[in-house]
Amino acid sequence: MVLLKGRPYADRRQAARLLGRSRLGYATYHPLILGIPRGGVVIADTSARELDAELDIVLTR
Repeated sequence: MVLLKGRPYADRRQAARLLGRSRLGYATYHPLILGIPRGGVVIADTSARELDAELDIVLTR
């Protein structure tokens, strides 16, 4: 991991890309990535694209 100006990642999308790439072994299982609104959907979307996985949103109350 490379620190960028005191931060571990430049932004959420970079963190999600790295997370998705680190989970490429799961791509053969056809995973479903769930995102929680208010920040988590961006991460879920980017990770799902890296894995070519399905994406859905979980709404909480």
